[in-house]
Amino acid sequence: MENTQLEDLEIASLLVVMQAAHDFADVLAETPQFKAFEQAAYALLGEQEAQRAVRAYQK
Repeated sequence: MENTQLEDLEIASLLVVMQAAHDFADVLAETPQFKAFEQAAYALLGEQEAQRAVRAYQK
């Protein structure tokens, strides 16, 4: 691993970082993988037995 000096780093403004994060989230939300994950998460929330199992695990 290369030893990077602080002066070698490029610092971005908060606005630039926040915009990049927003853009990434927008693109991620449109992927088939994320849409499948989201559907599975909502389905899990609707499953009574699964919710009981989650609560039992958390205890």
